[in-house]
Amino acid sequence: IQEVIGSIPISSTRRPAEAGGPLVFARSLELGGAVKVLRSMRSWLALGSVSILLWAAEGRAGTVVMATGDCRDTELLGSMQIFTDALKARLGDRLMGEAGVLERFRPRPGMSLEEVQRLLEASEVQFLDGQTAKVLQSLAIAEGELDKFSPASRPWRLRAGAWTLHGRVLRSQGKQAEAAEWFRRVLRVDSGYKLDPLVCPPSQVAQFEALRRELAAAPRHSLTVTSPVPGAEVFVDGAVVGKTPFTGGLPPGDYAVALVAQDAVSFTRTVELRADAALHVDLGFESAVSGRPPLCVYSSGMPAQLDHALRFAGLLEADEAVVLRLEARSNEPGWVTAALMDLKRGTRLREGGMKAVAGWSGEGLEDLAEFVVTGHARRSVVAIDAKGTRTSAEEAPAAAVSKPPAPAPGAALVPAPVATVAPSARPDEHVVQASAEKVADPKGTSTKWMRWGGVVLAGLGVVSAEGAGLIWLVGGSDRQRLGQLLDDQGRLPPKGTAENVEALALNRAQNQRSQWVTGLAVGGGAAVVVGAGLWLLVPDAKVVPAVAVLPGGTSVGVTGRF
Repeated sequence: IQEVIGSIPISSTRRPAEAGGPLVFARSLELGGAVKVLRSMRSWLALGSVSILLWAAEGRAGTVVMATGDCRDTELLGSMQIFTDALKARLGDRLMGEAGVLERFRPRPGMSLEEVQRLLEASEVQFLDGQTAKVLQSLAIAEGELDKFSPASRPWRLRAGAWTLHGRVLRSQGKQAEAAEWFRRVLRVDSGYKLDPLVCPPSQVAQFEALRRELAAAPRHSLTVTSPVPGAEVFVDGAVVGKTPFTGGLPPGDYAVALVAQDAVSFTRTVELRADAALHVDLGFESAVSGRPPLCVYSSGMPAQLDHALRFAGLLEADEAVVLRLEARSNEPGWVTAALMDLKRGTRLREGGMKAVAGWSGEGLEDLAEFVVTGHARRSVVAIDAKGTRTSAEEAPAAAVSKPPAPAPGAALVPAPVATVAPSARPDEHVVQASAEKVADPKGTSTKWMRWGGVVLAGLGVVSAEGAGLIWLVGGSDRQRLGQLLDDQGRLPPKGTAENVEALALNRAQNQRSQWVTGLAVGGGAAVVVGAGLWLLVPDAKVVPAVAVLPGGTSVGVTGRF
């Protein structure tokens, strides 16, 4: 859908309302290939049914695995992915799928807000053309996508537009009661919302205003929302209704409630308001759950790490939870640990860990997964008791040497300067004198021209975008004149009149300007993106590495630009 919707060009369209009838104009989107997508709704329904069955199967699983710590840490996320795959191979369907968990608590839309807006504008064209069945199919897709957006993205304007269009379509089919229900969904949370009189006929506007007065006089129930975070915005059905602590009256019904405070976003929960209700939202905890795979919970400090992770596992109604985390200790190598928790009994069944260096290899994390499942420790895995004491189940070699990761195939290696080690006054110490010098990139000339070429390309893109804006501004008077010539229903003046000829000429000019604006805007945007990518992604022509050997020769650190 993204690929098809993204290719819809902006234009002014005209279609005959009926055979021999007047031409209907609407400045909107040319639906194009999206019609083919909407005609295949049966396939989408089949896929949706399969997804629901798979999600139900995942819901019966008894063990959930999640990482905790800094969910932006690439080392943690990479280790988590390998560890999850190893557990999946051993537990099979008993391990909860992260996709189903995230879809339940942090659903991610498959379309952007701009794409949803274009789909709704295309639905408006279909409605004016009398294609009500296709409009309802488009609205089903748009409304489903809007339900997945975080309230922080402010989707209310599009949601209200979709609901009111849904009501207008049902009203045109003679379903007055169902249409009124869609209008009420908008007015019950946004009593000041108004229909556009230039788009909606007077009878629809009159019905909408009558429903507004009806809801104003209807009985209401009190909804109280509190949170440890004061001043958090309260969203009801996607509309902002106040800030915590919040108390307001709403008509009886089911509502989707969520909280947002800067970057913190709560889960969206459904509140069945049949009487006065109070809701307490732990925004700090709920915002800690990352919305991107693998499953991860933000936390800092040992108690908070397990507390947040176990609370989230409890919401999933899992029997057991496996929590993976990284521990950074001063003067010691980092550790990666995994704990198996029995959620029903509230006890820790076992916990194991290893040095983070050993965990970088797939075999090390597979050994850790084997220990979590069976309790058998191999190689570098050590058992950790409730007091935090580390006990190796098998005698490890006196000294273990970890091999550095092999370079990627085809990677070009640049030789680094050699560090010289000078003897010190004490025989057990060494003073390291690392030399650093600039090493030329063998592709320096080409990368230099690619980077500056990106600058030129981005500049041309900006000029193209400005040209698109200029063309759009120049056509403003024509658009205004065309709007004056059309009647309230968007129809042309009678044929054979001077106004009819003028309107046709203005429409053709608008189509040409729209094509130019679309081409310049899309081309300019692509040029800016490609140019910026060349400047940011192509490496600099110079590399300045410096190598230092620490006392004892235990490790090597490399710093510089690459």
